[in-house]
Amino acid sequence: MRILVICETIDFQNFTSRYTTEALGRANAQTVALCHTHVRNLFKTNLFSKFLNVTCYYGLIPFGRKRGILRKLEYLMKVRWQRFFRKFDVVVISCPNQNYFLDFITPDQKVVYLICDPYCLMDYSREKELEVLHRADLIMATAKNLADIYVKKYYNLDKSERTHFWPNCVEVSVWKADDQYHKTSNAKPVIGFAGNFMKLVDLQLLEKVVKKFNDCQIIICGKISYNNPEYRAFLDKIFQYPNVLFKGFIPYAELPAEVQKWDICIMVDDVSELSSYHHHNKLYQYLALGKPVVAQRNQRDHDLLADIIYLADTHEEYLVQLEKALNENDNGTLYQKRIKAAHANSADARAQQLKTEILKLCGSR
Repeated sequence: MRILVICETIDFQNFTSRYTTEALGRANAQTVALCHTHVRNLFKTNLFSKFLNVTCYYGLIPFGRKRGILRKLEYLMKVRWQRFFRKFDVVVISCPNQNYFLDFITPDQKVVYLICDPYCLMDYSREKELEVLHRADLIMATAKNLADIYVKKYYNLDKSERTHFWPNCVEVSVWKADDQYHKTSNAKPVIGFAGNFMKLVDLQLLEKVVKKFNDCQIIICGKISYNNPEYRAFLDKIFQYPNVLFKGFIPYAELPAEVQKWDICIMVDDVSELSSYHHHNKLYQYLALGKPVVAQRNQRDHDLLADIIYLADTHEEYLVQLEKALNENDNGTLYQKRIKAAHANSADARAQQLKTEILKLCGSR
């Protein structure tokens, strides 16, 4: 089975879905990754992978805006890339901005759409995503609400027969726990948060955690992606509390070692429609290290894990659940259960699920 996976990145090594893509390469030897970026990044790309061939498409000026020699160059590129695409049985699209690759795909080739975010609520083109959805033979959605609600609500399409829940996952060879359970040796409890600061991060909740648990060290890691002035001022205020240490962005390869030092891992997405469409791989990364996790219940995807994580419906309940997590008296049983749950949601397991659905789609050829 010849599968082409299109990726929106110039740095495959630090690409969010790198490990799932590589796992698919291990499960299906004829898998190729195509990174998609602008020609201005020609000398900035990092396409290395030990498990599959990675190449790159360098876009020029958007299609339809060229004149003269640029239009001729566009035509020649299109002919070349159509030949490349025709080598594959299946093309996997992972972003609405990849819609123009549909011109390179023939009617007998299958298209899989990996929908990871509610794109039309995040300033992506609704028209582009609609085009991808219409062409998709199979839709794999990383959150149940993306599968069950989003497509029908915003595009008035019933794709339920072609849509499958395909949650995020963890690369367990990177997020690897110690064989034996042991408590951290921190002088005082460490509560940690890792993730990008986007609009859906509940800063009011985060501040309540910082203020209530002032006898704990609060470590915060991540990029600040949402640059609203009021939001940034609130965040800077949180960083000024004496028990808070903001470490900024930590490279992916170094993050497991940092999280390993924490006693409790927190997730602080708000309760909103936007957050209800997100299913974070961070949860499985924390569980892979055997860590207690506290989160707001902003969708029902994680209810099956309610016996090993701490879920809350309100800010007040969240603080109570965090207190319980800090006082957790584990003899290693919960530690092992969490690791087992993470392994059940590994990148290899998720790749096998995708391969199975693709084989069904293509008639097991």
